[in-house]
Amino acid sequence: MQRIDIVVINPWFMTPFLGTAILCVGVCIATVFGVFATAPILIYFGSALYVIGTFGVTIVFNVPRNNTLASVEPAAGSAEEVWRDYVKSWTRWNHVRTAAAILAAGAFAMALIHH
Repeated sequence: MQRIDIVVINPWFMTPFLGTAILCVGVCIATVFGVFATAPILIYFGSALYVIGTFGVTIVFNVPRNNTLASVEPAAGSAEEVWRDYVKSWTRWNHVRTAAAILAAGAFAMALIHH
């Protein structure tokens, strides 16, 4: 997991991850000005789910856990305990952000259908 946390910081991951959050904010702003007037609640809901539930959860909960794990020497005596705690809490928050992303995609799909 320590290696994955290093490898994932690349343009192929970061561009869609950050870009989607920025796009959600842009779509909300455009909706305020009437550009997407057919299903504004769905657009706001989908955007909030992604920005808060996916991007926000990653920044507030998963990244700090990744940073803590990165500081652990794998051969250290405490590494196993740190790993157990990491897996339990990181997985819980990963489920939250996965559910938020799925619900956001559903909200955007419904908005497109209404459009």
